[in-house]
Amino acid sequence: MYDVRFREARLMTPRLVPLLALTILMLCQTGARAATGVIESGDTLRVIVLGANDLCGEVTVNPDGAISMPLVGNCKVAGKTTDQVATELAAVLRRYVKEPQVTVGVAQKATWVVVVSGRVKKPGAYQVGSRTSLLELVGLAGGPDENADLASVNLIHLGIKTPETVNLQELIDGKTTTANPTLSIGDIVMVPEKVATLGVVFVLGEVKRIGSCELRRGMRIHEAIGQAGGTTDLADPQAASLKSKDGEPVKFDLTKALAQDTAEDKMLSPGDTIYIQPTSGTFNIYGAVNRPGSYPIRQSIPLTDALAQAGGYTARAKIQNTRILRSSQAKSIPINLASVQKMRADNIAILPGDTIVIPERGDKTSIWQVLSAVGTLGWLVWR
Repeated sequence: MYDVRFREARLMTPRLVPLLALTILMLCQTGARAATGVIESGDTLRVIVLGANDLCGEVTVNPDGAISMPLVGNCKVAGKTTDQVATELAAVLRRYVKEPQVTVGVAQKATWVVVVSGRVKKPGAYQVGSRTSLLELVGLAGGPDENADLASVNLIHLGIKTPETVNLQELIDGKTTTANPTLSIGDIVMVPEKVATLGVVFVLGEVKRIGSCELRRGMRIHEAIGQAGGTTDLADPQAASLKSKDGEPVKFDLTKALAQDTAEDKMLSPGDTIYIQPTSGTFNIYGAVNRPGSYPIRQSIPLTDALAQAGGYTARAKIQNTRILRSSQAKSIPINLASVQKMRADNIAILPGDTIVIPERGDKTSIWQVLSAVGTLGWLVWR
């Protein structure tokens, strides 16, 4: 019997850990707030002045954090303790009352109504204090259920259309202490359901974050590209393709896919690869330049203009040995860039598809090795 119970306890423990962590965090933070005992906007204070009944009574702290009393006028109280406020009121009343004895207490703490919905055990509207945190509200709602996605909690503030996404899971895991905003009046909290991933898809080529992304049920091309940060300025709308895990690449219209035209915005499957090629009107520049890479080109431009787009050459550039690799003619053109700058040689025109290579001093890499690497990139994408 002991062994059976011990086994059951071991099975239950992993499921209890997240809830226990949430409870401990909530209690710690609630205790910390209670310990401060400071006055806040919306609190109702009870003020007693011995021997001066006309100065006694209850007063509510206004949104500016102040109260108004006879003889005293406006007095800022938010952020202070009741003892501090009592001392300040007594100091003012000494002008009118002999040795005033003032007592201040909180008759009622401010309460706000907020709403929590989604994957919590007790969704609904809750009255909370003005310093209640998001984590505390989830605790008040019974905590998350087993399908809750605490990494993507949506917090919608009154009058603001765009929700704030909060990763409460990182707070519970101890990875951060900041992902726990204080709630405001009228806030709506939505705890979404955890969506199981079906695998991964790959997004390559002219996107801002090349790599893989999690595939979710019903995901289409435009969503995967969005997860990859969107396309770069070099993306060719007519040179995008989708390749299934065991199939051949199939071209699609990138513009229509991003516009969510279902004829082009295909549904994705595990292992799919999206590849977006650079626009055909581009030139490449590599080697000892400040910004090596690919640049768009609509028509031929002078070599010096192409160099300027790459931020110019570095201090270690061996500009006398510059070469232009012209793929359209399958040839390498040697250029003495120093002579071009001194107007002793022609400022050769750069064409779409050209690759400019400016070697560094002491660089022993063959120019044809560079050409070979550039030429095989497209093949490597699919292998």
